[in-house]
Amino acid sequence: MRASLVVVSLPEKKAKSNFTNVYQPLNRTRMLTPNISRLLFKTRKPVRMDEMVIYRKLVASLANFHNIHGDLPDEALKSEVINNACLDILLMRKQGQSDRAQENLVIKTYIEVAREIAPVFDDRYAAIANVGIRQHVEWSGMWDFLRNYFRDTHHRSIDEPADC
Repeated sequence: MRASLVVVSLPEKKAKSNFTNVYQPLNRTRMLTPNISRLLFKTRKPVRMDEMVIYRKLVASLANFHNIHGDLPDEALKSEVINNACLDILLMRKQGQSDRAQENLVIKTYIEVAREIAPVFDDRYAAIANVGIRQHVEWSGMWDFLRNYFRDTHHRSIDEPADC
């Protein structure tokens, strides 16, 4: 049986949007709760495979954070974007499948996806994340940092291939 993606068109709030907003406000605070049961794409632009994969990874990571910690503050969302992007790039490097063009695409896609699902991820923070990810992946201690981050924050090991 073949799986198919159902494309749903929703009213657009802004013209540049690729994905529907999967975050619903809990209350009047800035905390958001993920709703990963809805993965709806808009029909006005074809969705690249890398966008879909990164979208699902990021939403799953944010949902996991929220489930473990009970909320998702803005700063945690920003850290999740940077740390997940760094993890993907370092995993590609470990597997020998990385070049600068692929790394640039991963960074660009994480930033695009973050901007779509979280309004707090604005132009200023997108620029900071762009530079930050590039600097972080060049740091020799980044793998150890990510190992500790994902163990402490998500209760998972990044050293086991099935978990990544």
